[in-house]
Amino acid sequence: MHIFTSELIYSFPWTGGVGCTLPLVLLMLFACKSRRMKALGKACIAPSIFNINEPVIFGTVVWNPYLMIPLWINGLVLPLITAFWFKAGLSPIPHSLMQMWYIPFPFVTWIVSPAISSIILLVILCFEPCI
Repeated sequence: MHIFTSELIYSFPWTGGVGCTLPLVLLMLFACKSRRMKALGKACIAPSIFNINEPVIFGTVVWNPYLMIPLWINGLVLPLITAFWFKAGLSPIPHSLMQMWYIPFPFVTWIVSPAISSIILLVILCFEPCI
């Protein structure tokens, strides 16, 4: 069975949008000392929950080239972690058709792959960019 489907990509490594930007928004909201970054985190949290990451990309990453490198690395590392997880059989491979990418996490994850191990993978993927 093939694991490389849009459901797998939309439901796991794209938390907060392409590049897994939800952890970045949470870090800006809670860990930044800069008032600008905190304000941007407040402005970007609602769209980011629904996987709309343009505000954070064009408000933060485009103006700060140092943040582009982690974004690019996340675009490679998170799908690899997800692929190894599913190839190892640690979670059931998503079998439901799901094209609504804007449903918040972890609901979309549970819809396509209803298992606690899938939620564990999602937590791992969300906290990996913070490490």
